[in-house]
Amino acid sequence: MFIKIESKDKITRGEGSQYSIDNYLTKNMVGNISVAVSHLNGKIEKTKNLESDRIYYFINANAKFELDNEIIHVNDGDVIFISKNTFYSIEGKFDAVLINTPAFDLKNEISEM
Repeated sequence: MFIKIESKDKITRGEGSQYSIDNYLTKNMVGNISVAVSHLNGKIEKTKNLESDRIYYFINANAKFELDNEIIHVNDGDVIFISKNTFYSIEGKFDAVLINTPAFDLKNEISEM
């Protein structure tokens, strides 16, 4: 199988004025992995995914993650792996390649209340 997705074919999903995601490869295309570029300028409250492990590769970044009550600063070129069922929050500014396996499904995303 071979799939090429051009930038003009991405599907952008907004998460408010501070966060957006450009989806390139989705579960509807291949089923077992998704690839997106996420953009943050602000804060994402604590969230976790019940099914997907997640990898962020930071392209332009000056941000901090809070994972398991630990603060982790990220910059350009850094990579973070977050296993499923791990709550985390993010604050700052970044563009990052975001890979979910299995593929992202919004129904598996849980925010901490």
